[in-house]
Order: sequence, then structure tokens, then C-alpha cells
Amino acid sequence: MRIEQKITHDPSHFIRGLFISGDSVFEGTGRYGESKLIRYHLNRASNSLEVIWRKALARNEFGEGITILNNVLYQLTWKKGPVYRYHHSGESVEQLPVWLNDREGWGLTTDGKSLIASDCSDMLFFRCAKDFSVERVIKVHHLGKPVFHLNELEFIDGRNWANVWKTRYIVVIDPANGSLSAIIDCQTLIADAQATSLDIGVLNGIAWDEDKRDLYLTKKYGLGFIGSVLTQSSDCVTIVGLEIDGLGCFNKVSMVCGERRAE
Repeated sequence: MRIEQKITHDPSHFIRGLFISGDSVFEGTGRYGESKLIRYHLNRASNSLEVIWRKALARNEFGEGITILNNVLYQLTWKKGPVYRYHHSGESVEQLPVWLNDREGWGLTTDGKSLIASDCSDMLFFRCAKDFSVERVIKVHHLGKPVFHLNELEFIDGRNWANVWKTRYIVVIDPANGSLSAIIDCQTLIADAQATSLDIGVLNGIAWDEDKRDLYLTKKYGLGFIGSVLTQSSDCVTIVGLEIDGLGCFNKVSMVCGERRAE
């Protein structure tokens, strides 16, 4: 994996969700008393973010994953909290009636029909975009073992991508049966972050620019850009792009599977 660009970003933001649409970047941040939802304009010439609007959550709420479906912006909160919904247009944002989540909120994405949510377990929940009811659940697994701690999500070319919390790995999941199509080692991004501070080497955001077919990955307090093709070597999976058809999983990184880590 190589980092092709970096984007200037407020280092104090605890990034929990990321979504990109055209030149708009939507960011959800976490931590009690600091959680917010922000829309930026991405200035591609200067690789910088310009704030269009921001909306703070209540001090007792911890913001989590975000996504957009049918022009509605969704934001999860942690600990079985509210699911916020907004109509957004230009420089304004209008809050819609709030839903309640019956599970912890972690990652959120969409396949264009359903909302897809994680709760840091080995399960992905496909939820109705009309009322957040559960339509179906898949259990994510590899080599016969569950893959726990699924966190931030992104739906790319028919597959779910998920950070595995507190590891350096992203897994690519078949939404039909929960099996893994690929395991991606993001050590390069983490090492780059830790060159500045050892505290920021945690993967927290995945965003896919459908128009430009670019992948954006974030550390806990930063924003980095990646765009190349996935290839396989004899003993591992490396990222040099985004072509994932036919890619297998390899034992070198299978340590993320089947082991439930302490919270």
C-alpha cells in the first residue's frame, strides 16, 4: 500500500465516519462533548478541506458512522443511541425525525437500497431506509471462524469493506454470505501516522469516491488518500489499487479472524 496524497485536516477531530460525494466530504466525529457532523468542500488543487457547515451533537452523545442514501444523511451514535437523519442541500442542513438504534452504533454504509450497520461484533445488519428495521443479518467469517470487531464500513463495487477495530487490517466482505474476498494490510498508513505521534495509528474511516474511483482512508486524527489496485503475492495481500475480483485471503493476516479481543 502506498500513500499517494494527504489532505490537510484538523488533527483534534476523532474521526468516526467519512463519506465523499463529488467535491463534498462529510465527516462524523466522536467523543462525548466533542461529537459533530461536518460538511466540507474538497479543494483538490490545494488538497485542503473548507468547512461548509457543521452541526454539534449533544454533549452526552458519541458520534459514529455516517452515510448518505437518497439525499438523506444518516449518523449513528454509540451505545444504542439515536440515529440522526438530515436533508442536506448546498450550505444548509435540515434535521429529520430521529430514529432509535436497538444495538450499538459503529460503522454505517449503504448498498444503494439498504443501510448497512456494524456493532463491533462479527455481524452486519441490513436495515430498511424507511424505519431502520432489520431486513437481514450476515455473519462475517474466514476459514470457518468469525471475524469480530467490524467497525467503519464502506460499500465498494458490490462488496462491504470494514475496518477491524484496533488492528491494521481492512477486510472485504461478500454481502451474500459473509465470506472474505480480501484482507488488506494498512501498516504503511499507520507507520506514516506514527512517525508524527504514536497515539494516532488507528484506522477509523473509509470513503470511496465513486466518480474518480479513489479510496480515502483515515487515521484516528488525520486524513490520507490511497488509489491504486489490489494484487496478491505468494504470502500476503497488498494494496496497490482497487481491482478485487478473484483475490484470495492468505494465512499471514488471518490472525484477525476468530479471536475476540478485549473491549
